[in-house]
Amino acid sequence: MREIVVFDGAMGTLLQAKGLQSDVPPELWNIENPDAIEQIQRAYVESGAQFLTTNTFGSSKLKLSAYGLENRQREIIESAVRIARQASSGKNIAIAGDIGPLGVFLQPFGELTFDSAYREFFEYSKILADSGVDLIIIETMTDILELKAAILAVRDATNLPVISSFSFDEGDCSVTGTPPDVYAITIDAM
Repeated sequence: MREIVVFDGAMGTLLQAKGLQSDVPPELWNIENPDAIEQIQRAYVESGAQFLTTNTFGSSKLKLSAYGLENRQREIIESAVRIARQASSGKNIAIAGDIGPLGVFLQPFGELTFDSAYREFFEYSKILADSGVDLIIIETMTDILELKAAILAVRDATNLPVISSFSFDEGDCSVTGTPPDVYAITIDAM
């Protein structure tokens, strides 16, 4: 028998509704407006969520560097995990450390090397694990090589379960040309 589990939902759009400006990364609110994050996550718990996703989707050093925040990565991630734990109100809620795309393409579509991406994801996932998440969720990847770098890095940096998702354009492929069956075969082989 399959068990159905309930995750939380959107974070970014709800933060925008609470006043987050488009030139501010949502992850900065883990430090500057933690109450807003906690309110959203508490609402998800009250709605029946069994998993809370940390507000860390864009917390790679590479993404944070666009805002001059790369040196605050650990602080941002640790705050996000702490907020999610507080929002769970002592209930049996699993905390999923959220990892999003790096925001740049890997070679051959861009300049980022596989090894550089791996190092980014390794550090990112290690901080999440050290901060006490129960699992890692790698979300909305569009490049199969980036997803592979992320999964390998998470597995090397942690002993945590990993969930991944991949985004496809309208039609039958991701923006980098990966069809769903190739994604499924690649993930299954990992």
